[in-house]
Amino acid sequence: MEFEVGDFVWVVLTKVRFSAGDYHKLTTRKIGPMEVVEKINLNAYRLKLPSHIRTADVFNVKHLIPYASDSSDDDDSRANSLHLGENDAAEDVGNRYLEKNRF
Repeated sequence: MEFEVGDFVWVVLTKVRFSAGDYHKLTTRKIGPMEVVEKINLNAYRLKLPSHIRTADVFNVKHLIPYASDSSDDDDSRANSLHLGENDAAEDVGNRYLEKNRF
């Protein structure tokens, strides 16, 4: 699969992309849409990431999924738009549980 500069993609984050202690099984793994800003070669792309995402901005093509604005990915509960203050479904459930069970 190939992408061009200006295309939007979903990014699948692997465990190695997270800082020590930041990864847990409910962590959002698919983020986006992210804009391709540079095609480094056939299988490496530089993406425009939000400033609060602390990971390298170069990704292998095997971790990228084409984004289509009218696809069902918009409603995917594992997806996260990465706007501050917005959580995915799993985080919402976790946050409600923590609020309810605060000591």
